[in-house]
Amino acid sequence: MATFVRPRVNAWCDQKKLQSEAAEHRSLGVGKRTSSLPLLGTCERDEALPSSRGQDELRSDSASADPVLLRGIFAIGKQSCDVVLSARKLSWSPIQPEIPGDVLRTEFQHKEEFVELKDIFAIKLKRRRSVGQQNEGTLLGITIFICLRKGKNKLKDSTINLNNISEEHCNSWFRQIKDILNGFPNRPKSLKIIINPHSHKKEARQIYSEQVEPLFKLANIQTDVTLTEYKGHALSLLKECQLQEYDGLVCVGGDGSTSEVVHGLLLRAQIDAGRDTDSTFMPVRAQLPVGIISAGSTNILAYSLHGTKHPVTAALHIIMGHLQPVDVLTFSSHNRLLRFGFSSMFGFGGRALALAEKHRWMPSSQRREFAIIKTLANLKPEDFELLFLPINCFQAGSQRGSRKEKKEMIEEYVYQDQWQITNGHFLNISIMAIPCLCSVAPRGLAPNISLIFPLLRPILLKK
Repeated sequence: MATFVRPRVNAWCDQKKLQSEAAEHRSLGVGKRTSSLPLLGTCERDEALPSSRGQDELRSDSASADPVLLRGIFAIGKQSCDVVLSARKLSWSPIQPEIPGDVLRTEFQHKEEFVELKDIFAIKLKRRRSVGQQNEGTLLGITIFICLRKGKNKLKDSTINLNNISEEHCNSWFRQIKDILNGFPNRPKSLKIIINPHSHKKEARQIYSEQVEPLFKLANIQTDVTLTEYKGHALSLLKECQLQEYDGLVCVGGDGSTSEVVHGLLLRAQIDAGRDTDSTFMPVRAQLPVGIISAGSTNILAYSLHGTKHPVTAALHIIMGHLQPVDVLTFSSHNRLLRFGFSSMFGFGGRALALAEKHRWMPSSQRREFAIIKTLANLKPEDFELLFLPINCFQAGSQRGSRKEKKEMIEEYVYQDQWQITNGHFLNISIMAIPCLCSVAPRGLAPNISLIFPLLRPILLKK
């Protein structure tokens, strides 16, 4: 008999994607901005105001909520701009000479571009050094690195160059913005990186060094990298590692590597908390968040968290501190812990996965097809008994209602001690705590599961 209990681990992932499952988007920005994740915006200084309040009153409230910290002149592109740093955003507008009667230029002067400070992940002093020059080089200005949304699920990094050759001027802006960035919560300063160099096409090391590591260096994140050498290496490492030295773990590999890291992290949490995993116990949450850089064949965990397997997107979520609690299953037999994981399949699914694992020498697509066809050829039902707590009045994935209301509904119905029993001969049983999205199943193997409403989803296939 196997039992399932849900501990929890924090993961860096796409919060906007998850929040869209809970409720409709609401405007959080200025002007036309409608998203809560990085996006450059434009606004009009003299835009229309609500008729119920005076323009001066609203401007006064806005100024008090977002006080100006610095103001100066920088060249952006080929134009001199009036740049304003406030507590929430960095805004700039071109400086244009006023010509009487030039209505178009007057309107253009009132346009302002901005980027919210929470979308900035790094700042550097920009210098030019000649060949053989010993000092730091000639100051050109400041380069600001920002996180932008690209399409539905992807993120990309971009830059804004504020050009000014004054050392004093640039240093004051650099220090002020740097202090603000250091004050953002959940942004890691030190990470433990675990790379599986043998994952899928053996590209994990290259993906990290070319696409992820440069971004971590820009964000001044200290990294400690370990290349796994054998199956179970990550588990052994996490049992002995001094985890208090890090702000999080990052796994670069496939679903198997990530599952091993999560299992090791949660197992370490139980050991540190004094839990006896050889008897019935209530698992505790892992202390460190986990980041997933996909380098596998199916990348189900990365797709479920980010909506994409794009490594840069995952790296930027880690840098920006986009945290989301994710439920994990506890698999036990006769009250003894077997493993922590995100899903389990019995019958057809379990046999196909086990067969594919034995033929890892084959290309991934051929391995999947071979395992499925051979398992189907020998498919037969098996006798199962499944005990579960049903939820009758809540449909996971519904777009209506607030997140708080849905959480209350989950608590109200999940924790009623009314177990139901289903037994019989089944071809397949799947137990999943995440939607299990991938390229071959865009809606997921369990499309009604959401990371925001993490209810277990048993999927039964009866003869």
